[in-house]
Amino acid sequence: YMPNAGFPSVREVLAERLRRETGLDFTPRHLLMTVGSSGAMNTVLKAMLDPGDEVIVPLPCFSEYQFYIANHAGKMVTVETREDFSLDIEAIRAAVTPRTRAIILNSPHNPTGVIYSEAVLRELEALLQSLDHTVVVISDEPYRAFVYDGAKLPETVSIITNCVVANSYSKAWAVAGERIGYLAISPRLEGADTCG
Repeated sequence: YMPNAGFPSVREVLAERLRRETGLDFTPRHLLMTVGSSGAMNTVLKAMLDPGDEVIVPLPCFSEYQFYIANHAGKMVTVETREDFSLDIEAIRAAVTPRTRAIILNSPHNPTGVIYSEAVLRELEALLQSLDHTVVVISDEPYRAFVYDGAKLPETVSIITNCVVANSYSKAWAVAGERIGYLAISPRLEGADTCG
């Protein structure tokens, strides 16, 4: 049997790539190989949520998020986005309660194709840092490879301190049935060094 977190050599390659792309000190201990991005999201939600805890999800959203959250007795709290589908930081601020544990972001976005700008991610980071409890951003990134016309895709995990990344190769490599993905825990997230 391989280790439950995945082959160490694979995790080291991913950690090296993430170090190069994000500028953060990822190690194999920060990575968990999963059954696609959905497996990564279910894993982190199971670790984070107690019954009744809340997860903020901007609308429109990937329809499966509600099930991932409900799988772990959480409550999905939806917020509207702006007319251009960018994040409405004030709507997110209004939705945060003491039970809020996470915000799911998806950029490039399914179904709109919107890329969240560095500026709006920095606004979100300022909001998160102003809260009296930790709210983790779960950055769902299976569409990272689909950026065109010179658009710039910011590294969410480089901007948001308390962040985990759920990713999958099913879209980019057109291997949906293979279910190859990973969960990457930001080295800056409190407790990240106790992983693995």
